[in-house]
Amino acid sequence: MEIDCALSMEETKTKIAERRMIMSKEICMDCGKVFDGGSKAFFCMDCRKRRLSDSAKIRGLSKIGNESYSKQQAERKNKKL
Repeated sequence: MEIDCALSMEETKTKIAERRMIMSKEICMDCGKVFDGGSKAFFCMDCRKRRLSDSAKIRGLSKIGNESYSKQQAERKNKKL
């Protein structure tokens, strides 16, 4: 049994990317707004950001996150120079 490899590498990558980008209309579980999202999206972008922010505040991650982000920015600037 032979496998037909008629698709080029670029065509294969395109087909894989198309499968990953299947978006449908979803309804946010928090605010009820309709948004484009994947099959496992439950919250719109605004509610997701708010929930992540609230979660980080409760867990005390905001200071850690800011320090990490500042370090990453400094490293990027040093690489460019």
